[in-house]
Amino acid sequence: MKRFQASFTVSAALAARLKQLRKRAGLTQGELARLMARQGKGSANQLSRLESGKVKYPSLALVADYLRGCRARFDEILDLLNEYVTQPPVTEIETRKAIDVAIQYLPERLKVRVQRYDAKTAARAKFERRRLAPKRRIERACRLAAAFVQRAKLENRLAELLDELKVPASAVARRPLTEFGRKVWGILKKTQAKQEEKRLARLEQAVATALERHDGTEEQLRRVLELVRDLFCQMEKQGELDDVPSNRRVSGPRRARVIRKRRAKKQAKRRTRAVWGHFPYFQAAGGRSSPGIWRGQGGLGNSYLFELLSIV
Repeated sequence: MKRFQASFTVSAALAARLKQLRKRAGLTQGELARLMARQGKGSANQLSRLESGKVKYPSLALVADYLRGCRARFDEILDLLNEYVTQPPVTEIETRKAIDVAIQYLPERLKVRVQRYDAKTAARAKFERRRLAPKRRIERACRLAAAFVQRAKLENRLAELLDELKVPASAVARRPLTEFGRKVWGILKKTQAKQEEKRLARLEQAVATALERHDGTEEQLRRVLELVRDLFCQMEKQGELDDVPSNRRVSGPRRARVIRKRRAKKQAKRRTRAVWGHFPYFQAAGGRSSPGIWRGQGGLGNSYLFELLSIV
């Protein structure tokens, strides 16, 4: 069974408390092992590892026998056990760690916003008594982080355009145009490229609405629309709109093993093609090198078999 890093382990405080109870009873590790009816060669060594915190996942029977041999009670380590059980569940801690890894590149204020969003989502699911899988929570947080990155890039480009158009730097003058740019971005994200007519109609409607509200001149709105569309198309071609932050931490050795395995598979496929490629039946089969090529349509026949054995 897979265990997470946040699972129960013997902490330094618990290990020191157990050692203190044994010394209070005036017992050595060997004597305590005999009282626990653990008389194997490694029994004293196991107690030494327990008292130094090296036993990763101790069983309840081991701790109970230890306390029984020391003539102690669970009450004497209850505060340390309660400190562990009052923590959030293990899956909750691991989910938060994965989210922290995915948003580590964001500015601090955006990190806080993603964490608050995740906390509200989890609390809402708990209130509504519906199960929200950790994987789903991580995906939502990653997509929100990606949206923040895209929005920051959009706002930077809009600020440069407004400077070029010599729009006053006051929030009253720039905020309507910025909101219009965000609205255009939302329309582009919600409508697919295949729905070009629908997209154009919604964009024209947005321009007309902005003109009625006096958000800016028609020239300014058209320039903002053109800028947002160009930026969207550029990011879409480069695949940045589908770039969701990953929460996986792949170590160097593991990555190297994956690469070696793929390389070995490709080399084996090349060797198979080199051996079988000159056979007409193999070429007719589309380059498949399975045992099925000996069957069907009469098989290869003994002549091909002898030829193959002579090559090998």
